[in-house]
Amino acid sequence: MRKSRFFILFFCGLISFELFAQDPHFSQHYFTPLQINPAMSGVFDGRLRASVSYRDQWSSLLPSNSFKTIKASADVRMAFKKNDFISFGFTLLGDEVGESNYRQTNGHLLVSYHKKLVGSKYSKNAQFLIAGLKAGGGNNSLAWSNLWFGRQYDINAEVVVPWAPNGEAFSDTATENFSDFGLGLLWYASSEDDSYYAGVSMDHINEPNISLIGQNVALYRKLSILLGASIRINQGSYLLPSVTILDQGPYRQYNFGSQIRFSRYDWGEVALRAGLFLRYSRRLDGNHFDALIISTALEMGKVTIGLGYDVTVSSLQSYNSRRGAFELNINYQSKEFERRKKLICPKF
Repeated sequence: MRKSRFFILFFCGLISFELFAQDPHFSQHYFTPLQINPAMSGVFDGRLRASVSYRDQWSSLLPSNSFKTIKASADVRMAFKKNDFISFGFTLLGDEVGESNYRQTNGHLLVSYHKKLVGSKYSKNAQFLIAGLKAGGGNNSLAWSNLWFGRQYDINAEVVVPWAPNGEAFSDTATENFSDFGLGLLWYASSEDDSYYAGVSMDHINEPNISLIGQNVALYRKLSILLGASIRINQGSYLLPSVTILDQGPYRQYNFGSQIRFSRYDWGEVALRAGLFLRYSRRLDGNHFDALIISTALEMGKVTIGLGYDVTVSSLQSYNSRRGAFELNINYQSKEFERRKKLICPKF
């Protein structure tokens, strides 16, 4: 029993150290496009979009201290010049991990410019090139009092003495604020039947200092690549394949798979999505297939509710009984004020 507890604590410690260098992520990336690329601001069928996402991970290993992430975002698109558009948005994200209550909080403002390459204004067949920028900041904090160190461990009694001096130079209220900037590009081509898109972005281009103890610890720049399509199968069904690649320092993650949407893309209808994705990761300890992601969503006019579950397929499945992470996404999307200004965008 003692060895099992030690392994779990050691494993959770490794995960916590990895999170110091990695951004939080969502398995259902198609519901968090602004988190991936600022150029995806305004890329939707409508005028206003708002969403909330929640992720709970490792609750099977840490029932009272699971890793929790919540995100809120909104963006709006408006016509600009003859055939182009401009959009504005914001994102807010909070992440809390482990017994140390390590918290990451950040917020960004986004702006993107949509340049039409092919097609007349509001054409149903069009191509756009979009450049996006995001600027904001964040804060990291840690509850040092929840941690213990080697000097507080009594070897003879084999117990931790939490009130003993730990010999570390920090305060329990240590926090760090930092500024953060990102850039992105997105190309897409859309018609009434099919659409295709490809995007690339760079986060943390200024490599902000995220140290909690006054040292210089730069947050790795993150490169994100997103590819996808919406392909009509028949009168009422569409295939929605996508690939997301995230590269940050020594870590790399591939998320690929597809959904099937059962219904037409008509405003106000009810539609169902279901799909499977696979996540493959490169970490410090090698390359792994991490999880099989089960995804489903219900579209009800302006509101879409998405549910996702990560089924662990790595060696960790022996300890968490394959129970990885749960995600809930709620998306609201308003239609255009004028029917003639409707713009057909890629379906995520």
